Amino acid sequence: MTLRWNLLLIIGLIVAVQHTSVFAALHEPLPLDHWAYPLLTQLIRRHSLVELRTNVRPSTRGQIAQSLLQADSTATDDPVVQWLLTKLNEEFQAERRLLRGLRQGQSGEWSVAWGG
Repeated sequence: MTLRWNLLLIIGLIVAVQHTSVFAALHEPLPLDHWAYPLLTQLIRRHSLVELRTNVRPSTRGQIAQSLLQADSTATDDPVVQWLLTKLNEEFQAERRLLRGLRQGQSGEWSVAWGG
């Protein structure tokens, strides 16, 4: 192989590994002592997050991000809900961006399988 092909192969492997790790982060469970759980509980109790349940834990970063994306489309005048959503959206920004990209790549409804 030539030097050019070796370089392309290495770059391709690096991209593949990074791509895999980004998707793996979606399935990473949030530690049970993470600061986000009390905020999530408040949003669930205020009916601002419909996809998550307070009695099912741990949640994955992807599940939380998907629920936050759906909450973004629901306008609210409640300043507490707005503050909670802002803090959580900052924490899960990378996952939300990835899921938004997946959604834009498909037509119609979208979802991510959260297999065990």
